[in-house]
Amino acid sequence: MGKGGNPGRGSVPKSSASKQDVNVAERLQKMEKIPPAHVLPPNCPWQIALTIRTREAIGWVLTINFLVFWAIPIAGNGLLWKHCLRHVIRPLFYVIDSRFSPVRWVASRYLYKNPRHGDYAATAFLVTLSAFASLSMVFWYQLTYGTLSWSVIAAYYWLWVGIGGRQMGGAYTFAHKEGHNAYLYQPWFKKTIGNWFENYLGVFYGNVPWNFTTSHISIHHKLQGGMGDTFYQWDIDRTSWRDFMLFIYRIMTHVVGFSSLYFFKKNEQHRAYNLLRQGMLWYWLVVPSCLYAITGSFSFIFFIYLQPAVAMMYFLAFINIGLHAYIDFDENGRHISVVNSSAVRIRMMMKMMMMMMMMYHVMMMTDCLF
Repeated sequence: MGKGGNPGRGSVPKSSASKQDVNVAERLQKMEKIPPAHVLPPNCPWQIALTIRTREAIGWVLTINFLVFWAIPIAGNGLLWKHCLRHVIRPLFYVIDSRFSPVRWVASRYLYKNPRHGDYAATAFLVTLSAFASLSMVFWYQLTYGTLSWSVIAAYYWLWVGIGGRQMGGAYTFAHKEGHNAYLYQPWFKKTIGNWFENYLGVFYGNVPWNFTTSHISIHHKLQGGMGDTFYQWDIDRTSWRDFMLFIYRIMTHVVGFSSLYFFKKNEQHRAYNLLRQGMLWYWLVVPSCLYAITGSFSFIFFIYLQPAVAMMYFLAFINIGLHAYIDFDENGRHISVVNSSAVRIRMMMKMMMMMMMMYHVMMMTDCLF
């Protein structure tokens, strides 16, 4: 929550947080080493106003896009799971995930380096299987009929989210785990395929390859959400929908990869820079070119490949502004990392956030209309 000044619009709040931010900025050596989505142009009123309005407009476009294409699949899958399917699907999953399951047995011995990571096997297998099935459906339809119907796109989005959000959540979770654990897989798998979810399947879930290995580890965790973090939000007034629009813009630059790449370049972190640049070239150039060569359709690329990334731009902003809600300092004004890195329990937060989302957007629309 911003305190004083003009929170969320490039000013520095007049609090102990601002002193700490200045200290972090000094450690980064120069202010220009902070991603440009976090700062505004020099003291030029019209330029500042134009920048703010542009970023707000982008935030609104991403919000409307989310409401049109993704709100119903996400909310619908959640309600379907909670009120209907969990009592049917859970027992079936426990059979697949049991100690005697062949999936767990094979993964524990031949896929994961640590046998205890066999706990991931059933979910990872089902996420991969579901992704292949849904992608096969849309590719078959496109190649057969030359275009995608709205019903096919809607069905794909429903499957992309998964019952209870388990498909999108699983793909993101495993990409996150691969980024954190460089020794997750057996050497044969690590050398031949590597981070399957982060660098391959993840491209269909809005994830730029190497994003977790580089940005998430070397920026987000290293800075504990402080200035320079691509998820920086301590200058955001959480009671202001305009500030939230600016935060969505900030997360957009993260999802694209630009803000992280900028940070690595300015801070001379060459290995991370090269890895992420390779991932961005793969995500924004190589894969779309291959998809167009196969389908000959820009609309296919937009709805099947790019829309998930656009969805994550809003969804990550919405989740993170509530998930990372805490900041505290010791008596010397230094960050207390165990507080700054604390997160709201995800199940509790998701219930609250889904209710808030409906109320939040109703209030925003009311403000605009009346």
